[in-house]
Amino acid sequence: MGIFLGSDEGLMLLQDTWTLIDCPLHQVTHAACTDGAIAALDDSQHLLWLSGHLLSCDRDVEALQLWQGHALVLSSDTDCLSIADKDGWLVTTRIGMYPQDMCITGDTVCICGGADGLVHLLTLPELHTMATFPVPGQAQRIHVAGQTAYVLCAAESDGLRCRLCRLDLSDGRCRPLSELPGLAGAVRMDVNGVWVAASETLVHFPFDHSSPDCVFGGFGLIRHIDVQGSYALITDPVAELCALVTLSPEPEAAVLRHGMTGQAGFF
Repeated sequence: MGIFLGSDEGLMLLQDTWTLIDCPLHQVTHAACTDGAIAALDDSQHLLWLSGHLLSCDRDVEALQLWQGHALVLSSDTDCLSIADKDGWLVTTRIGMYPQDMCITGDTVCICGGADGLVHLLTLPELHTMATFPVPGQAQRIHVAGQTAYVLCAAESDGLRCRLCRLDLSDGRCRPLSELPGLAGAVRMDVNGVWVAASETLVHFPFDHSSPDCVFGGFGLIRHIDVQGSYALITDPVAELCALVTLSPEPEAAVLRHGMTGQAGFF
């Protein structure tokens, strides 16, 4: 098991120890690795590094993902989803209102439309809209497996709260499961349930349960979660840490690195 991490030192790799990957970006806020391909992005300089090539990109990037060697970049500044290969940008489409997150599933991508209160389902690579699904609140974070999406919404209530919902992409039915205090941070399914980050808290829900089976506190705002087997990898740019979380045999969060952290993931 290896881990890649964006940081203020560049793009890093953890196997036995942390080492720097040869990458021209001095700071990496977003990173993605799929099927041996790797992409990195510096949101402060508006630069994307893909297949050894540097491309200018939009500012205020909320999410970066890879699909068949292409990079997908979602910007809340331009309200655009764009797709590129190593030779440049191929397709751009306007989507949502301050869109916040995306998740690729097969040859489609699901977009959290932000303030428009919708989840958008688009084709790849054409970025044609297939469907839109209303959710109860501002769609902030999403993870999809098969025809099931878990969506974290900013709740329309007094104070800062977020709402975890289960969305069936086959028929559009959306069922609220639980509310948590704080800002929406991240959501990610594992084999047993759903990890949800909201402000200082990381919570694990068994599938279709409204009560968590594990709660971790003391974070700032976890922005990215990746999973592999029984492990969850989290990055918290507010508390400036990257940590590895396990549920069994005992719940534990082990800090892997302190300092400015961007996106991290398993490879």
